[in-house]
Amino acid sequence: MQQQLGCRGLRVPRSAVRSVEIVDDALGAARGVRTGLGVPGWRKLGTWHNRSGREFVNVRHGQPAVRIHLDGHGYSCLLLGVDDPQAVVATLSGV
Repeated sequence: MQQQLGCRGLRVPRSAVRSVEIVDDALGAARGVRTGLGVPGWRKLGTWHNRSGREFVNVRHGQPAVRIHLDGHGYSCLLLGVDDPQAVVATLSGV
């Protein structure tokens, strides 16, 4: 699953997944202070710090995305660009 979501090296146990949602505007959805790459209008990659905690972001312009809410992990959320967000939601929701 890590390679499919484009975050090699980042491991999250399935038990840490609280919920998952499709995000329409992935570039606009990353909010807060960032540590990482931000190319306005094209790409965001890194860690964003906001009121809800730390969010790992890996999105690009024109690609659908999912936000995965986590419990008991170093990140509160993952915001990831994926080719088939419906399939990721179905897989992580157990549908």
